[in-house]
Amino acid sequence: MMDQHWKRMLSQLKDEGYLLSTRWEAAFSSVDRAVFLPPRIDGVEKTHRFEEWQEAAYTLQPIVTKRATNGTPISSSSDPRVMLDMLESLGLEPGMRVLELGTGTGYNTALLCAVAGTENVTSIDIDSDVTLSARINLSRCGYPAVAVTRDGKNGYATRAPYDRLIVTYAVDRLEPAWLQQVADGGLIVAPWENDLGSQVVAQFRVQGGQATGRATAECAFMFDRAEHESTRVQSAGAYSTTTAFSPEYFREYASVDLWIIDQIPGISLYPHDDVYMFTRGSDVALLGLEAGEDDQYPVMGDGHPGFWNEIEAAYSSWFEAGRPFYEDYRLHSDPSGAITADVTAAGPEASSDG
Repeated sequence: MMDQHWKRMLSQLKDEGYLLSTRWEAAFSSVDRAVFLPPRIDGVEKTHRFEEWQEAAYTLQPIVTKRATNGTPISSSSDPRVMLDMLESLGLEPGMRVLELGTGTGYNTALLCAVAGTENVTSIDIDSDVTLSARINLSRCGYPAVAVTRDGKNGYATRAPYDRLIVTYAVDRLEPAWLQQVADGGLIVAPWENDLGSQVVAQFRVQGGQATGRATAECAFMFDRAEHESTRVQSAGAYSTTTAFSPEYFREYASVDLWIIDQIPGISLYPHDDVYMFTRGSDVALLGLEAGEDDQYPVMGDGHPGFWNEIEAAYSSWFEAGRPFYEDYRLHSDPSGAITADVTAAGPEASSDG
């Protein structure tokens, strides 16, 4: 029985333009998000404050479902709006074989089952506790999908080929195994985190072990737990200057990040509490996050003294080019899985058609 909170969530998704197809509307109306959530949400216990817990369960926001011993979130139930951005891009139809990387709570897995059919869905997660919990939740909802504990970067060749592959954690590349296990003409949808740290929902059409596609929305996902490590701030004192460019533009707009990466090959950005650290080989530029009284932000650098000038010039050229949006970029992935973005190649793109 669908209660008022569940109904309100669906109405909000419709009103905000996320619930577009009757196929996904039916899936979200038949799969209860609350079944896949922990008994404690943001300090609210289900057994003691049920009404408040239920309201939180159907809020359009991500919900952390597991933390590391140091308190860092390592698993969550994504914001339903972001889920729909990805699911609508997947172009999934009944009978299609789909591989999901990142089972999480199993909520997204159940939605895939509701559309493709349980027998056609395979899901992988690196955490055995997560997959066990997901199997229990899925069975309770009538979806005994295949949930496998393993590192998703190798895919799951046992049930290949797949018509669709969806990744529910941020990646910086498409693994060669994914490109090999998706049939020609199939689609891969994944949150792609570029070298400057912003993320987009990327939709790729696979052909001959390579893929081309487009960005369909901005997003923010947890990174692949098997690969992602923080990078320490490097010292940089060879030169110092100031800039009027606000740090808020970096990592806030995926479109400018894609432009800068295209203009400055090899550049990376590592955000920290008080500085943004840009690197390229031995070049380092630290952008302070607090402006002085003159509204200028401090910059310190090592390596080539012109590195920061290149960053400023690339950012300025994005404005001069009319601020191309992330949807204006064509994405490419070669057999190695490396992803590049090219604004000059924007045009015909991966289609979500079945």
